[in-house]
Formats: sequence, C-alpha cells, structure tokens
Amino acid sequence: MSESHLSHRAAADLLPLQNAFSVLFFVSVGMLFNPRILVDQPLAVLAILALITLGKSMIAAGFVLLLRYPLSMALTVAASLAQIGEFSFIVAGLGVSLGLMSQEGYDLILAGAILSITLNPLIFWAAAKLKTALSGAAPSYGERKIKILRRELDIIKARVEEKESQQQLKKQQLVHTFPLFSEVNEHALEELLLLFRPDSASPGDKVIRVGERGDAMYFIASGAAGGPLAGQFHHAGGWRVFR
Repeated sequence: MSESHLSHRAAADLLPLQNAFSVLFFVSVGMLFNPRILVDQPLAVLAILALITLGKSMIAAGFVLLLRYPLSMALTVAASLAQIGEFSFIVAGLGVSLGLMSQEGYDLILAGAILSITLNPLIFWAAAKLKTALSGAAPSYGERKIKILRRELDIIKARVEEKESQQQLKKQQLVHTFPLFSEVNEHALEELLLLFRPDSASPGDKVIRVGERGDAMYFIASGAAGGPLAGQFHHAGGWRVFR
C-alpha cells in the first residue's frame, strides 16, 4: 500500500492506531520496570547508563571519524546511538528464560534502557550545541571533501541545466523550421532530435537517385531540390532522418 496513491491517506488513517501502540509500548515498559533497582544498586544503574550513553556514543563517533566523515556527522550518529531500545528487552528476557541472566541483571538493563531513552532528547540538544560551538573551528578532512563534492555537483548540475536548455532550444527550432511537428508531444520531439542529422548539399549534388533503396527521409530547411533526376539540389541545407 505504501507504493500506491493511497499511501498518504492510509498513513493518516493509521495515525491514531500508531499513537495507541506507542502509548501501550511505554505503559508496558513502565510495568516491567522495577524502580527498587534504583535504590538498591544506584551505582550499577549509573554505570550501565554511562556505558550506553557515553560508551556507545564514543565508539560510534570514533568509527565515523575513522572513516573521515565530518565531526558534525559523528556527533549526530553518536547522539542517535546514545540509547538502547525495545530489542534489548527481548534479548534480556530471553536470557532470563534460558537461565543465562539473573532477574537483577534484567532489571539493570531495563533501567538503563528507560533512562537512556528519557535522556536522549537532552543528548541531541547537547550535540547540536556542541556542533554550533565547533562550527568556527578548522574544517576536518571530511568536511573539506564534502565541500569539494558539493562544488563538483554544482558544476554537473549547471552542465545538465545547460544541456537541457540547449535541447529545449533545438526542439523550438525544429518546430519553427518544420511546423508539421507542432502537434508532436515533448517526448516524441526528443526522440526525433536523436534521429535528426544536419546535412547540406552544394548546387548540383545528387542525394537521391532512381532505383536506390531509401534509407533516410530528408527535410529541406532552406533552398530547393529538383532537376532531371530526383533529389538534385540547386542550393539547400536541411535535416536528414535515418531510420
């Protein structure tokens, strides 16, 4: 349905259902959370929260910078990964059911997940502030590379626009020279331009002879054709269309 013309309507109609599932998700997570873990083991909860928000973020930012992408992208990726989601609940619950993890460990993971999700908007805000503060610094290799790519893309875009303008001018010239093409649509005109080849002939040249197999159609733009044999030009220049 997402590929059909009804996709926007379906998304609008399903929005209340999406909101209901979001509420159910957070309510169910809240029901799984054991708040006593914050009192019994506050240091363990803080350690897990630091591992999620700082450890994951620093590793992600390090990989982004290692690939020579700009620092702004590294901060965005780091902020995006400074949390763990609902999949961690599934893995932790499976570990408890298989006897690989204690209930205490499950409570710690659940607490870290909920706190990291809660703090994630603040982390994005801090990352945005940090990007703004570092914007005046010297650009990194990745940022310089992106600027070079943007300049090259601008040049390519200008060339494409110039080519499209020339193509449009050719189509207008074709219609102006041969009014019989005025009823042809834009797509067909483009196909015709691919077939047309400009050609010219001097007075007395013979381009069409009796008995020859015809492999082209000629449109005379200027001059005239005629004579003892068909296709003898007096003085002409035109377009030749190959089949």
